[in-house]
Amino acid sequence: MRSYRKLLSFITAAVIAFFALPTADISAETAEAYSYYYSDNAKYAKAKEYIAEQLLSAAEEIDLTGYKLTIDEYKEILTDILISRPDIFYIDTHLYYRSSRSTGYLTSVTPGYYYTRSSIPRRRQEMEQAADAILVGMNDSWSDVQKALYLHDKLAVNTEYDIDNEIRSAYEVLVNKNGLCVAYSMAYKYLLNRAGIDCICVLSTEMGHSWNMVSIDGSWYHVDVTWDDLLPDFEGAVSHDLFLLSDEAIKTSWLAHYDWEYSYPADSTAYDKMFWLLSEAQVIPVSDNVWYYVDSFNGTLNRYSWSKNVSQKLYTIGRNWKAEAGENYYYCFSRLEYAEGKLWFNSADTIFSYDISEKTTQTEKAVKLSGSDAIYGLAIKDGKLVYETAASRLNYDSVTRAAFSVSVTEGLAAPESFRGVASKSGKKYNVKLTWDKVSGADGYTVYRYDTATKKAQKIANTSKTSYTIKGLSSGSYSYIVCAYKTINGRKIYGDFSSTVTKKLT
Repeated sequence: MRSYRKLLSFITAAVIAFFALPTADISAETAEAYSYYYSDNAKYAKAKEYIAEQLLSAAEEIDLTGYKLTIDEYKEILTDILISRPDIFYIDTHLYYRSSRSTGYLTSVTPGYYYTRSSIPRRRQEMEQAADAILVGMNDSWSDVQKALYLHDKLAVNTEYDIDNEIRSAYEVLVNKNGLCVAYSMAYKYLLNRAGIDCICVLSTEMGHSWNMVSIDGSWYHVDVTWDDLLPDFEGAVSHDLFLLSDEAIKTSWLAHYDWEYSYPADSTAYDKMFWLLSEAQVIPVSDNVWYYVDSFNGTLNRYSWSKNVSQKLYTIGRNWKAEAGENYYYCFSRLEYAEGKLWFNSADTIFSYDISEKTTQTEKAVKLSGSDAIYGLAIKDGKLVYETAASRLNYDSVTRAAFSVSVTEGLAAPESFRGVASKSGKKYNVKLTWDKVSGADGYTVYRYDTATKKAQKIANTSKTSYTIKGLSSGSYSYIVCAYKTINGRKIYGDFSSTVTKKLT
């Protein structure tokens, strides 16, 4: 029934090349095999920390004098860094090195970089901002399970699998929305680590594949975002077959995983049979306790209560999608989105909305179709509801895209109605700034803004929707403000307000 899922044949051993470091291109002398660091964990950790710091700063050359590393040991450390540090995404595994003729130990290494060294700081910032755009939709009050589920879905929905077997970094997945399994797993690790959740990348050379293990309440679970990202890649399509599985469950899954390396025992079966296994659409969070999902097997829209671990059916969508041969799939390919208090979902030929507060379902658009054509993709992008129709779930070549506008706020909006009132106190001036509340914000940051240089200087953080700057001398002052929310102790910012300028004379 579900043979349209991403198959093992799409994943080749080529993906492991990212981690399988080749012999260095140039050497003063071929290094002999030493086992110095393999038996000394403290010195290995010290060398790893130093090399990671050098790579983080995109060093042109790394001085290894005194670390007593062979080339094989350096490659071991570099592999460890590449697996554990998604933020060091720009390393080309080809390298140049020098070694001592008398000892065989490395004296220096010249790393290879996929990008120009001068562009790396900018790319690191782009990756961080792309992650912020995802994390801003997450609440710090959520459980780790909820956070892991939300980030799993966002990553799968927003990323396309790289069938050319080339893209292997978290940067490419988060910024350019494209990558291999290695890139998916590194990006998922980066997001979860940013959310304060332990996560590692798992490799199987035998499978030619990479995925993740995630720590929830002291137990480890398998998560494979890559194989949960359905092919063909219709908008909004995401499976949950491989989310938070035990060792036994992932071994016996119809997408069985095997022979993985570098992992922890996943003995807990707590999430092997959760509600999300039934869904091939995003699970939508609306509050800390209430989330919504589509049951793809039974063709229903459902409300799930985390506190009660109970699902409630809200609407019967049906499962009458037709196969090209004229027969029915008897399966529901509805996707699920959320905008301004409404859930958006689809049957084979109709787009609906469900008003959460009114608890009513409304037909938004009946789509004229012919033959076996049906709606297989649905997503909100740039304030529009994009939907995709095709003759088959298996054939993306025949897809037709259309869209209509919806009201939607993505992330943290810019504070509106930003204004300032000046007053005089003795020989000095005060300026009181006020603005409208931003939904989802934990607080606001006020900046002094130089309109000529376009540079902003932080003045203060406040949880209120007003702030007064006191003791100003005569002159012209400009200000801007933006909202922020705190995720895992780190502030993520929204858009800037308009500029308020006050001339004090």
